[in-house]
Amino acid sequence: MLSRQVVKYIKLFRIEQHVDCEKRDWLIKMPKDIEESLSLACLCLEKSLKYVPISRDLEQKSLIKRIGNVKNELGAFYMNQVNCCATNFGTLEN
Repeated sequence: MLSRQVVKYIKLFRIEQHVDCEKRDWLIKMPKDIEESLSLACLCLEKSLKYVPISRDLEQKSLIKRIGNVKNELGAFYMNQVNCCATNFGTLEN
């Protein structure tokens, strides 16, 4: 009996055979960490914004706010990474 994870990867492999390379990277990718999850979320939201008609102003504003929230979280993530690096570098020098 195959494990659930193996079955999941087999299904993803089958899907990948029918998807353009350009779309494959963000469409069916399994994020490996927080940074990649946030980046993929931002990419998905930005792509979805392209398909919302101009007449749906509230939906556009909602998506723009969500994109802003994700980018804000990504910025906070990077700031925390830099802070950790700076702290570790400071302890290495002493």
